[in-house]
Amino acid sequence: MYINILHIKENSDISNLEEDIYVIKSIPELYYWKDDNFKLLGFNKEKNDNENKYELPPPIDNNLYFGELFICKIDDNNNFVDTNIEEFQAFYNKQFGGFYDIEFSSNEEEDELSEHTSDNDFINDDTLSEYSINSDISLDFDNDTDISDVSIDITSDEEEDNNNELDNNILNTDDDDDEEEKEKSN
Repeated sequence: MYINILHIKENSDISNLEEDIYVIKSIPELYYWKDDNFKLLGFNKEKNDNENKYELPPPIDNNLYFGELFICKIDDNNNFVDTNIEEFQAFYNKQFGGFYDIEFSSNEEEDELSEHTSDNDFINDDTLSEYSINSDISLDFDNDTDISDVSIDITSDEEEDNNNELDNNILNTDDDDDEEEKEKSN
């Protein structure tokens, strides 16, 4: 005799599975949600990186489980009965007190997030730092270079504009001085 149960893979993917009842009975029970007649089954053998990533409903939502897991349902006479993802999702939502789509694997959820979100959504040009590094920096190091001899000029855009103005004024003043000296020498 075959019944429908849920198969939870290590990567948290969940799917319907039709399995022989004798096979199901041979899998150890890990937890029983008595009020809702759902059982968690699995061998829970820890091996190299085989932690099951599925977030199970309370009160076992903080427990670690390993390997493949199975969810089955029993009737009031303790007999296994068919279950499906929709029925388990209703129970799951009730346990968590809200809506959560259990058919999403963590990979699908990440894909959906990355599909609708980009780094640009989080960058606001108005909040970027007012400081910029002078792009004309070149550093030549040899074995004799002492790190204390290296300096990097970091100025704000406003300071840079003021410095450029000041440089222009100094250059103009130097040019004026050169012209005055030329006139004096003539």
